Amino acid sequence: MEFLNFIELIENSENYIYLRWKDKVTTDIKTPTYHNLREEVLKVRFTRVFNNFLNWLREKDIEIKLERLFYNIGRDRLFDKFPLSEVTASLDFLRTVLHNFIIEKSFWDYS
Repeated sequence: MEFLNFIELIENSENYIYLRWKDKVTTDIKTPTYHNLREEVLKVRFTRVFNNFLNWLREKDIEIKLERLFYNIGRDRLFDKFPLSEVTASLDFLRTVLHNFIIEKSFWDYS
């Protein structure tokens, strides 16, 4: 049950998480291509990955879906001439934002 509360907390905090991710990805030296993207494009890209992350948390056998998702993301970024290093840095920023969010909300007691 606690895990379902955790998923719901993340889901209900999408905009909060998005804004922190956007702040990082649009200013960090590792992601210069993201610096000039329009707000709408950033939001669409974030939402796509964020929703698939939530689906991954909810489902047990999602490996094939994730493989297809990341294949499509890679294909789209290649078409857009996004360096792979920036895509992976962006995903790492999302991981960091989610980690910090969990700690800020003190969802689990680590003591």
